[in-house]
Amino acid sequence: TAEIVVGTLAASNTEEKIVGPFTWTPNLNAWGHDCLLMIASADGDTSNVDNFTVGEVVPEWRLVPNDNNIGQRNVFPAAGGGGMEGLMQSLHGKSLWIGNPGRKRATMDLRVTLPGWLAATGWRLGFAGLAGAKFELAPGAKREVVLELQPGRDFERSEVDKATQRDLEVRVHADGALIGGMTYRLDPDVKRPVNPAHPLKAGSDCRKPAGELLHCLNLPAGEVDCVRIRRVSLDIDLRNDCDC
Repeated sequence: TAEIVVGTLAASNTEEKIVGPFTWTPNLNAWGHDCLLMIASADGDTSNVDNFTVGEVVPEWRLVPNDNNIGQRNVFPAAGGGGMEGLMQSLHGKSLWIGNPGRKRATMDLRVTLPGWLAATGWRLGFAGLAGAKFELAPGAKREVVLELQPGRDFERSEVDKATQRDLEVRVHADGALIGGMTYRLDPDVKRPVNPAHPLKAGSDCRKPAGELLHCLNLPAGEVDCVRIRRVSLDIDLRNDCDC
């Protein structure tokens, strides 16, 4: 849905209208989520987007906090139809980036809300290495935060399907002001996430296979300073159908 016309509203907060529903199909990125950007415009109160010309680009972290006509919701579809295993694969070990868009150092406070029925069965959501879910960031700085999902009782798809609240929310506050967050929505029709996390088992040592890979690439391990994955290509030829 590109646009919804609300019509005329009475002045002085004497009338309210709910905008929607609207159609939206998430287009998941490499992090497993999509961002929904909503812009409200009215006579005499336009958004900064109306001043853009074709081809102009502004990062959302600069645009959204500085225009009260613009709101953003980051949504992560999580597997709600696969029970405990599906939800753990969806969220445990996944991460999100927290940024400070302000001009001064701020205390970042991560506040979590779970659906009541899920919390009542013992599920908890925290963050690796963050006691109290608070930390400080310099202006313009960012930090990656890793989710730690603690499972409670297992659940059935039918429980998610009939639930009126399916969202796990992480809201980010900077010095008490809400600046962003992420919504993890349990989808009863999804049994496994599109990008499941596969955390290493305790005690796993990847140095040997990494060294073997460098050897195959004819690269001296002692000369490697860092590694960045740019692209992974895989060709699979079926038996009797090989063009090698």
